[in-house]
Amino acid sequence: MNTSHELVKLTDRIDWAHIDSQCQPFFSVEGRPAIPSRLMVGLHLLKSMYALSDEAVCERWIENPYYQYFCGEEFFQHRFPIERSSITHWRKRVGESFFEKLLQESLRIAFDEKALKKNQLQRIVVVTFPPRIKP
Repeated sequence: MNTSHELVKLTDRIDWAHIDSQCQPFFSVEGRPAIPSRLMVGLHLLKSMYALSDEAVCERWIENPYYQYFCGEEFFQHRFPIERSSITHWRKRVGESFFEKLLQESLRIAFDEKALKKNQLQRIVVVTFPPRIKP
């Protein structure tokens, strides 16, 4: 892996343990084990960063070792580890408030890395996730 690749750098900056703790209330201790939050959050971040659909992020994940590393894999995987529909189910389970917290974490990293300045936030458009369609 190229340690100067943007996804490797971002992976090391994200507080994955904090994000995992934010996901815990949405899942039960009993029953079927939950899909790792690192995988699901990583997939959603990749979708957002590269403007991908659920299907596209799954396809690219299989081919891209940086995507896999970002989502917590230690070794290259040749098959996608979950059903694609799990992405949608997980997104519905955690809800919009979780994605607001994820946005806060993303902004914190951007400020820490000096990739974003306060004057660049003069106009912020809030988009619900997933976007609501008005009838």
